[in-house]
Amino acid sequence: MNVPNPGNVDAILEDGPDVLAQKVWDWVDESEGWFWVGDIDKELGIISQAQKQNRRQIVHTLLKKGKLHKDRNRQGRYKKSAVVPPMSWWDAPIEPLNLTLPFGLSDGDKDLNVKIFNGNMIVCAANSNAGKTILAYNFAEENMDTNPFKNKINLIVSEQDASEVRYVLENCPKYRPEVWREKVVIRQKRGEWADMVVLDAINIFDYITDYSEAWGIGEQLRDVYDAIYGSRGVLWCNLQKDSDRDTGRGGSVTLDLARLYLSMTQYTNTSMVKIVKAKFPGGVNPSGFMKKFRVTDDGEIIESGIWYRD
Repeated sequence: MNVPNPGNVDAILEDGPDVLAQKVWDWVDESEGWFWVGDIDKELGIISQAQKQNRRQIVHTLLKKGKLHKDRNRQGRYKKSAVVPPMSWWDAPIEPLNLTLPFGLSDGDKDLNVKIFNGNMIVCAANSNAGKTILAYNFAEENMDTNPFKNKINLIVSEQDASEVRYVLENCPKYRPEVWREKVVIRQKRGEWADMVVLDAINIFDYITDYSEAWGIGEQLRDVYDAIYGSRGVLWCNLQKDSDRDTGRGGSVTLDLARLYLSMTQYTNTSMVKIVKAKFPGGVNPSGFMKKFRVTDDGEIIESGIWYRD
């Protein structure tokens, strides 16, 4: 095992030539992804209470120095903090992605349009049965043939099983199931949302929730965003919301990272989509604009009227 440069961890946690500290840091430095403290004990043969107390102090110091990231939802689970290089902003492309957005928001020849760049997150918050799943499927369908990324579209579903997915794809005339088999990978969510991200791809998540703590949804969005940061790709994240709110469950913090935030609400006689946030408008800032629509029995979204402000 290679001994790390002491400067990388402040001379091995400023504890001098501590053998266990050196071994723990070596192990952490070579780790990939999430791990449990029990993994360290098993790998390094830490058995006695004195050794475990020492190891706890070492892990605490690594956390304090920002070398480790703690899983807020699972006690004793950590991962090595990413080393983020300086941003070479002068080399970054400034052309927006060639993506088709819903409700005509990618039509550059209109005043009401939105630019989406590499690494951006789109959020759609909707109440139950308002059409957020259909909108996510539409986003996949409309970008399959012009996918700007190397990998296939990555669609992650949290509730649907294979039978439901097949039913949707084969019963909506808009979709081409045979093309989906070639150009879209559909998986059911397992583990953390951030673990489901595919780099250099369109990632569509339907839908992100937290059944124990609603505030955790904002943290999950942060983790998903961090997973794609510094690489190529784009994120579409569906959220569940209540009818009397524009933002998804999790509150206003779910707005922070989105470059486009749509809110869809189904009422008794109609449905409404509202542009809550548009970070990079192509003309008139569309934030606050609304439009009526309806979802047909076979799953198509039919727009009604024009965009307007209340």
